[in-house]
Amino acid sequence: MSIFNPVWVALGHGEVPGPWAMAGGVLVLAAVTTRGVLGAWSTRTARTVSSTD
Repeated sequence: MSIFNPVWVALGHGEVPGPWAMAGGVLVLAAVTTRGVLGAWSTRTARTVSSTD
């Protein structure tokens, strides 16, 4: 998976990202995870509401 590419570079070549790069990566991962969780939750909620009508 391409999400592990920075890990492989850090392990293989010793290149460790700086603190701002790490903070940006955490921010992006948090945003993507939040969007996925909220999207799944809203789809489930919409399905539950429509099935009770």
